[in-house]
Parts: sequence; structure tokens; C-alpha cells
Amino acid sequence: MNEIGVLYGFKRSRWIGHKTDELITLLNSALNRHDHTAVKVGLMDVKIKIKNNKLIVRDALTNYDLKNLRALYVANWRVSPEIAMGIVTYLTRHRVPVINPEIGRFLPLTKLGEFILLSDSGIPLPDSVFMRHKHIQGALRRGKMPFQYPFIAKSTNGSMGSSNWLIKNESDLYSAMAEDPESLFVLQEFIPNTFDYRVLIFGGKPKLVIKRSRKSDDTHLNNTSKGGDGLLVPLEMIDTSLLELAEKAAKLVGRSELAGVDIVINSLTGKPYILEVNKSPQIETGSNVQAKLDAFSDYIMESING
Repeated sequence: MNEIGVLYGFKRSRWIGHKTDELITLLNSALNRHDHTAVKVGLMDVKIKIKNNKLIVRDALTNYDLKNLRALYVANWRVSPEIAMGIVTYLTRHRVPVINPEIGRFLPLTKLGEFILLSDSGIPLPDSVFMRHKHIQGALRRGKMPFQYPFIAKSTNGSMGSSNWLIKNESDLYSAMAEDPESLFVLQEFIPNTFDYRVLIFGGKPKLVIKRSRKSDDTHLNNTSKGGDGLLVPLEMIDTSLLELAEKAAKLVGRSELAGVDIVINSLTGKPYILEVNKSPQIETGSNVQAKLDAFSDYIMESING
């Protein structure tokens, strides 16, 4: 198949006052001379998956794998630069030509962008699916949810444990979408755990580690901002492989100078997973504020003095 994808915000929408279908028709009339056809790709109508740490991008309705395109032209990406970045990154990794690949250099702002950049790199990630509510609802109607219950649903824009739910049944998922109707969700396998680590990275190196533990079984969140305990753990007591993992994750998402890397440990297998690389590591809030401020001020002085 010699299909050239043309990326717009939605499969059914208008752009700059013209129907996108008409623009596709015009482009087809030119491409047919080269035995190629143009097909519309909806930016907000894709499903971005992380499976076994590998990035996969497909049409959310047809399950068409975008790596089967002959090439891609990014006509409009403004409705969601991070999704566009994910599509371009995926195609580039599979050597599918992108006519204007500049959006692939967009820096991540949310969990979506972070996971895109962390995928295909050997970083252990929970299996995850990113898509908008319309397509989650469609998957529910078709009985084709990506995970068995319980699993996690959270907004890609959530922070400090907000907009984060443990989904135990279909009703829970509908309630979560109703509570946060405008967000893009990530559905994620639930990693059984009793704690997680927040690793603070300053200047490319781990400087502090806080072990976060929830106080009751009424929540699945270990965040200190949600009432969890935060125990400062000396670096020498942390397995060096975990510190190296945090350091690598921060570097991959372009946050090696300042980041808070969250690592959860599967309580059944002992395997670590990266949950997030926070651009703001909560220096002034949460637990152990003075220790964080001291470490951060030391880093500031090192930066000033070279």
C-alpha cells in the first residue's frame, strides 16, 4: 500500500475554513500521478500504547498501525503537540519518512510525552494506553479494554496524585471520565506495591531519595501530598541500579538538570518501573522540605561557581 498519511486534528473536522476531505481530494489528484494516495490521520483519533516498553501508535477505531504508512505529512498538530510528537517519533523509529518532522523535537510537558521518550530505550514502564474519552468509551462498548481490572486511570496533566484512580470496574471508569471530562487519559496496568521512591535529580545526578508509603488501604497512592509518609533514605542504602535507572530516565526526557523521578517496586516480583519524571520535584512542599531545600541550594551554588 502506498498511502501517504496527512495528519490533522480530527478525522472529522474543519481546518482553516475548508473541509479537510476536500484538501485530501486535491492532494490525491497530485499523488495519483506517482501511484500513491493520501489518507487522513486524526491526531486525536489515535491510540498510543506502551507494551513491553515498546511504543505502538494505531488508529483508535480501526486499529490500523501507523507504521504501515508510506510516509506522513503533518498538516496540523496544534490541538495536541505531544500526540503529534509521539506519532512522528514512532514513525521515525520505524524508518517511515515524515515530510516535516520538526514536531518530533517537542519537549514533553505531561506523562504522555515522558512515556513516548522513555519507550524503546530499555527503561521498564508499566503497560499503558493513551487515548481520549470517546475512544475509551468505544472500547468499553466493544468489550475490548486493554487491561483486566483493577487498573489505573489518570489524567496526563495530573500532578501530586490528582486525577488518579484505581479502576475496579466499568462504573469506576465512567465516573473517572465524568470527573475529569476534558483530559486525555492514560490507562495503565496496576503494579502491586506497598511504597515507591521519589529520586531527586540535580545536575544529572541523584541527590536525595524519599521512600513514600501510604498509611491505609483506602488509597492506592503513596504521594505525600495525599497523606503518605515520606522517609528520607541515604543514597548508599539504595541499590545503585535504581539510581542509574532514575538518572537515565531523567536524561532521556531532557530533564537531567532538575527532575523528580518516581519509581515503583512490584511487591510480587521485585521489578522496578518508572512511573513519572516530574519536571517539578516538589522541593518546597511535601515531606523533608528542609533536606530538599538544602540539597537544592547546594546545587544552585555549584551551578554558580562552576
